[in-house]
Amino acid sequence: MNYRELAPTSALQGLVRCYWTLEGDAHSEPEPIFPDGSPELVFHCGAPFARLAADASWQRQPRSFLAGQLTRPIQLQPARAAGVLGVRFHPWGAFPFLGFAQREGADCCIATGDLWGRAGRELEQRVLEAGSTGERVFAIERFLLGLLGQRESNPAVRAAVSAIFAGSGMVSLDQLTRAGGRGGRQLERLFAREVGVGPKMLARIVRFQRALRVYREEGAWIFAAIEAGYCDQPHLVRDFRQFAGAPPAASAAREYALARHFLLGHDGFFQDKAAAARVS
Repeated sequence: MNYRELAPTSALQGLVRCYWTLEGDAHSEPEPIFPDGSPELVFHCGAPFARLAADASWQRQPRSFLAGQLTRPIQLQPARAAGVLGVRFHPWGAFPFLGFAQREGADCCIATGDLWGRAGRELEQRVLEAGSTGERVFAIERFLLGLLGQRESNPAVRAAVSAIFAGSGMVSLDQLTRAGGRGGRQLERLFAREVGVGPKMLARIVRFQRALRVYREEGAWIFAAIEAGYCDQPHLVRDFRQFAGAPPAASAAREYALARHFLLGHDGFFQDKAAAARVS
């Protein structure tokens, strides 16, 4: 399958990490998608994928939807003729465009029409009827730019999130409160509203992703665990069971056609250098 990324317009770069496309003949086997700290807006311009539901049934995804923050892996059955366009937000980036606390959308898939009503359904129609990726991105950007200014993300959240990524998840709550300039409880409330997961959970996701990425580069779990800051094997296994659905050895045994495109660091995560400098 062919995967590529496109940069957003400058007016959206503080909220949108990138646009991505996934096209071609998909592998027929179900695959897990791991938590990566970023909510996404997804458009199936080809055949929609199926997602494994809690009752063990396979349910077809909507043509377009918001994929909220993940705290556990999801299983997807790719369509053979895939044509996906995604909007990958910064961890805080979806909140300014939505009218609810992001915690409510965690581990959820919400259709575009349910998010924005008629305007959302019209956006889906424009994107699906567009003749090229460029036209689709233009329609999405025009829509998002029209929503700018309705609500703002909190600078404390941006600073704390940037500190988490700058430290590859190896940061304490005290370090985050210093970076964000807010107390621990207040930071937790802000994260629930604007990010969808708490700072500790986001730090665990980032550290897990780093371990997975280092293993793919180096091929040794001991080295990956050390580089990701795991103090012992039980902590590493705990995070892999939660975020990958399997222990490290089992995760390493598979070659993921989908999940490999969504490893943190693949596209260069935006970091607030001033916030990173405050982490000590």
